[in-house]
Amino acid sequence: MAAHRVSPQAEIRGSIILTTIEALEGYADNGKRILAELGIKDLQAEQWYPQQAYIDFFESLRQRTGPSTLFVIGKRIAEIVTFPPQINSLEKLLRQLNYFYQQDRRHCNPDEGWRYESTGARSATMTIVSPYPDDYERGVLEGFVRKFKPTDSYGIRVLYDETKPRNDHQGGSTTLLVTW
Repeated sequence: MAAHRVSPQAEIRGSIILTTIEALEGYADNGKRILAELGIKDLQAEQWYPQQAYIDFFESLRQRTGPSTLFVIGKRIAEIVTFPPQINSLEKLLRQLNYFYQQDRRHCNPDEGWRYESTGARSATMTIVSPYPDDYERGVLEGFVRKFKPTDSYGIRVLYDETKPRNDHQGGSTTLLVTW
């Protein structure tokens, strides 16, 4: 799979990239080296950087280490990110993921984002339109679900909806089925 292409004007906030580097843990220096090769150096949290370079970063990681690394990085994001105190339940978080996604990107495709649909008392569908790899997005969602699941939940599942096309296969979006 080749990296997705976005508008040359599309940008992402440095804080998102820094969180991804932190999620690499012991491999952060390698991640910084890859970003530097792609033109992202001297990362600052409040600065804006080309979204395409960040997407190319994931493609480079996938080629070097495989898709499971992207999933693991995504899961680790939940351990790092903090949310406002009013985000105190899984359902509140799922409803707000699109807002958080949008605030850290600009000049992007207006269709980009995370769409939440409740499908039951402890289930939801998340449809993601983004240029990021499916395995990374699934990891991010699984990490957040694990972090915010109710204390009386015995397990979680975050699975691809195999009845729908996937973004990594030119589907335009990826749909994830979530239960907790």
